[in-house]
Amino acid sequence: MAKVLKLAGLFPEHLNLNGDHGNLLVIQKRLQWSGFAAEIIPVTSTANLSEFDFVLIGHGSKAAWDDVLRLDHAFVQNVVTYVESGKTALVIASAFDLISDVLMGKANLVSEHKSLFVKTPDGVVGYLNTASVSEQLQWYRKTLLTQLHGPILVKNPKLADQLIEHMGVNMTGDAEEFAVIEELAEASRRIAFEG
Repeated sequence: MAKVLKLAGLFPEHLNLNGDHGNLLVIQKRLQWSGFAAEIIPVTSTANLSEFDFVLIGHGSKAAWDDVLRLDHAFVQNVVTYVESGKTALVIASAFDLISDVLMGKANLVSEHKSLFVKTPDGVVGYLNTASVSEQLQWYRKTLLTQLHGPILVKNPKLADQLIEHMGVNMTGDAEEFAVIEELAEASRRIAFEG
């Protein structure tokens, strides 16, 4: 029997402010279309992250983060240990800000608040809503850290495939669904910048 890939969504009731957990559905569907079984698992403790193939850490409000860190005192260290071990994760907005100091030795600096759709130099489209001066997209080992909110992988399926490849999965890419999704993603990227 083939291995079922385990996709963890950390604290989905707290860290899904802009629909970030929709990214898990993108990963799951693309895996399934390539012939791999994948299960999305809501997780409310970081104690056993090593058992997961992929971890999503979404954006949350200050109150949500206060609650998460009260419920899971080792959250930051456990996430950093997971990322440093070479496992794959997607870390979004306030989660990026929270772990960047420990993970990369860079304190989270703030500037003027920005709220707009952006296109990165490598063509990734997403919504920026932050005062953080962290990079919009940054790879660290096999983890993608981003300031772009919401289900970023919906608009950028190639980014989803990069994460899947980092999980050690060889994508076939010949499923009929891939072409349809790319057309929809291209349309959503265009619409993001229309009046």
